[in-house]
Amino acid sequence: MVAGSPKPRVVTLAISPEGEDVFDIGFQARKAVRYDIKVEIGGVAGVVAPLIGKAPRDVHVWVTQGEEPAFLKEEGHMYLGGPVWRVKIAAASFPGDRAAAVKR
Repeated sequence: MVAGSPKPRVVTLAISPEGEDVFDIGFQARKAVRYDIKVEIGGVAGVVAPLIGKAPRDVHVWVTQGEEPAFLKEEGHMYLGGPVWRVKIAAASFPGDRAAAVKR
């Protein structure tokens, strides 16, 4: 992937499954696979970035299981130093989403 920065660079994405979560659509409970996406910066920059606090944080993505996988939810930073964004389809309801809405 090409990372957008003042000096664009090619980085590698390491995508690995983290586990399964249950979500609801209507009155049906289904399972989603949660993936962890790590941005791997190569070379000297990859060694120095974590030391100076410039390493990108992991992004988490949920995808439905089955013959036709579909995007459900994403949590992560859209840019370095930015807030954590949570993007999800409106029809899917995760148990933790309700607790977060009540706390606000």
